[in-house]
Amino acid sequence: MIWIMLLIIILSGFIVLAIYQPLLAMVLSPIISATLAGISAEQGEEGMAFLFSSIFLAVLLTVSLRTPKHDQPFWPQTLARWILGTILFFGLAISSFVVMPFLAVYGLLFWIAMAAVIIRYHVIAQDNLALEIFSLLGSCMRQNLPLATALESAAAGRHDKRSVILIRISQWLTFGFSLSDAIRRGYPRCPGNALGIIEMAERANQLPLAIKTIENDMFEKANDARRFKTFNPIYIIILLSVMLTIVMGVMVFIVPKFEAIFADLGAKLPPATQFLMKIAQAGYIWMLPLFLFINGIIIPLCIYTRFRPRRANSPRMLSKFGDMLKWNLPILKWFEKNNALAQVTSMLRLSLSAGCTVNNAIFNTTGLDVNIYFKKRLHRWLKQVERGDDVVLSAKKNDLGRPIAWAMDSHVHQENVPRALGSLEEFYRANNNYFVNIARQILWPILIIFMGAIVGFIVYAFFTPMVSLLEHLMADMMP
Repeated sequence: MIWIMLLIIILSGFIVLAIYQPLLAMVLSPIISATLAGISAEQGEEGMAFLFSSIFLAVLLTVSLRTPKHDQPFWPQTLARWILGTILFFGLAISSFVVMPFLAVYGLLFWIAMAAVIIRYHVIAQDNLALEIFSLLGSCMRQNLPLATALESAAAGRHDKRSVILIRISQWLTFGFSLSDAIRRGYPRCPGNALGIIEMAERANQLPLAIKTIENDMFEKANDARRFKTFNPIYIIILLSVMLTIVMGVMVFIVPKFEAIFADLGAKLPPATQFLMKIAQAGYIWMLPLFLFINGIIIPLCIYTRFRPRRANSPRMLSKFGDMLKWNLPILKWFEKNNALAQVTSMLRLSLSAGCTVNNAIFNTTGLDVNIYFKKRLHRWLKQVERGDDVVLSAKKNDLGRPIAWAMDSHVHQENVPRALGSLEEFYRANNNYFVNIARQILWPILIIFMGAIVGFIVYAFFTPMVSLLEHLMADMMP
């Protein structure tokens, strides 16, 4: 009875603490829960030990269901949901392997696919949230509404993440901060490219057009995510996983018996089977470290960088490393440069349309969220223009592309430089989508042929020992 009363008191206290101080509750609850569970287990109260150990889960559930106030941070709720989801995911996965061990391999693939679906859902939800916020900002600006009041009215009566972000942006605007600073403080997970465009557009006094550009990009990204794609890398991953599992199983349990039979007969396994055995034997050496490296480092880093927004003014170490990889890989470098040129032409158009000088227009492009190696070219271009070099020649010299040099040539376009830059911006965006589709249409058939060749070779290596064995026996038995 004493244990039950202690459980009720501690559980009630932690639930109240989780409502008002969620971070403190998540830090203290596992320590106290583990301590009480250990004490009760030592005294023979195994049932109470289990109940005490569930206090942490109750705290996580309370924090995840709690709706923070507008002046409270939202990340403790997100953290609690991720921890609770991870515990639930691994608990169900381990339970399924224990109950059905014969389906362990395919069960693992199922849970991997389930995790991918969950992560994909959160990615789409994050993109949709950004689209809603910027659509609302654009709508308010196009109607010339007072922005702080309009955002507060749009969030009235709601208590979801969207309303919390809108209220925070509205409060920072009321305090006198600029829109970019208000978004940076009220919406920490704002996409880096959108925040960079807004910061530069404020200098050029072209916020409505800049937000319209951001809206169009987000709409295009959302539509692209909904389109049917013939190329799906998940298929390749699943096929390789199943094929690798089958190969390892056959090489461990079946092929060694064939090898013993062939050795007794004084024969050798076919060359294809021997080659596959060597690959499998080498795989045992590097497969486990590679598996741990990919699942323990690469995949978590990819997930982390996908949910963590970039910062154009102060890129972090992972962002710099990713930019370095993409800039030095042949195909990815082209896409990085093309995307950067699309953003640069858009900002040049907005700045020149607002009456900025060429120096200021180029300076505004240096704050965009583009590859850091391409940004170095923009800084060099700016320095050369500021010291009096020709704009067109310096653009060519810094490898910014002849199209930009052509668009910036006032002698050719006279007063229509912004219009030329607008046409060039549309060209770069259409060019990027075109080559993305071309790459998908080319890579997918090549991968299908490559995977078919691998599967065919494995099947050939599996069945040729039986054929060779029959031929060897027939040669010995028949005169």
